[in-house]
Amino acid sequence: IPYPLPHSLSLILSLIPFPIPYPLPHSLSLILSLIPYLLSHSLSLIPFLIPPPAAAPQMDDRSCPPQQNWTEGQDEALQCWARGKPRPLLECNRAGEPFPAGELRRATRAHAGTYVCSATNRLGTAVRSVTVSVSRECAGGGGG
Repeated sequence: IPYPLPHSLSLILSLIPFPIPYPLPHSLSLILSLIPYLLSHSLSLIPFLIPPPAAAPQMDDRSCPPQQNWTEGQDEALQCWARGKPRPLLECNRAGEPFPAGELRRATRAHAGTYVCSATNRLGTAVRSVTVSVSRECAGGGGG
């Protein structure tokens, strides 16, 4: 035997169901010698290989504030998003009419009111009510 095999490598070779020439060709020897290293370090990869658990949609005061103040004439958007896995589908509406969250629009007094946002995935649905108030734009200086 030209060189001794490490014990872990001997165990691995004993599991292979066909004869392996000895001494091993250099490339095969190199590959097999890496197996114990890879196995010992693969445990640290487990958090990256296992997907996080599924979760029903969740919305709270931070992700979907129940009171939102807009300024008339400014570009504003309904602020609402949901957590969950798989990623929830978020739909907001006002009086049954779709009103997408996050979409900028010029605020008018007509936007004041209550919006209902619902987030849905295969594990369930979360619903939040959001009240938007629209205040007049402050006049800058200079009269007229």
